[in-house]
Amino acid sequence: MSKLFFLLIAVCIGSTGFMVSRHDARRARAASTMLTKQLQSVTNDFSSLQSELSVLQDEVGAKQKRLREARQYPNISPEMLEILEGKSDGLGSKGWAELREQLGIGWNSSPDYVLVNKQAIKDVWYNKLLYGGTLSQDSIRLLNLSPKEESAIKAALAQAREGQWMNVKTTSPGGDIVAQLTIPPPDPEFEEAQSNAFSAAINLAIGSERAKLFQPDAWREFLSDVAPSETEMMTIRQTEVDGQPDLVCELVQGTNVSTSPVRYAMYPAFPVLKLFPGGWQAMAQAMNFNLPPGFMPPKSNP
Repeated sequence: MSKLFFLLIAVCIGSTGFMVSRHDARRARAASTMLTKQLQSVTNDFSSLQSELSVLQDEVGAKQKRLREARQYPNISPEMLEILEGKSDGLGSKGWAELREQLGIGWNSSPDYVLVNKQAIKDVWYNKLLYGGTLSQDSIRLLNLSPKEESAIKAALAQAREGQWMNVKTTSPGGDIVAQLTIPPPDPEFEEAQSNAFSAAINLAIGSERAKLFQPDAWREFLSDVAPSETEMMTIRQTEVDGQPDLVCELVQGTNVSTSPVRYAMYPAFPVLKLFPGGWQAMAQAMNFNLPPGFMPPKSNP
């Protein structure tokens, strides 16, 4: 009996020892796995730090090289050096003036040109278009338009002219009125559609930056050439001057009223020549009235 008892105790002790040993082995493997992961993380961090250190060393080396090169030129001031190293925009300092002189583009470098900030063009007034809606040479030069860009703008202007800008209305003659023409402003929806199309074409042709400097003023100048901003009415009336028949032109623009005699090569602020390219003679023929004896200027004696 005692032998069996001792045998059981031995078996229990052996089992307990085996379980303890197995548990210790699991803990050892878990600890080993954790240490492996920590080692990998440290290795990755070290590699990343080495890469960052290499980049910083390259940057420091490049700046040291630029500094050594700058010291070779005694005319470079601290303000100019800050601009060259990108540490300052130079606004309000003498750095930019010195830099322009060093580059040979100062005030006295050319009798025709001076280098200015592009933003200064916003404050410079110039005609974007010429009379008749053509592109001005100032626009071409100041915006540095290439021949291709110039052609694209001209095409946009030609496209914008299409459509019914001037809806001219005529009134039958009566009394002392021999002719009367009325031009209302263009239809708002039509004008907005043309404006949007023109804006899109200019942006596509020269980019948004230059388009902002060109398009708003160009469109206003274009509108003043193709249509009135308010209703305009021109009336040609019969009158007498020194007992001779004559014609007077009365122009109503909003609340403004002006009069002038009908004379050769003298036209009011009304698109007479656009409606009648031949001038007063063509208008008189089309609207069936006679020009006065004093219409043509007197001939000078030889």
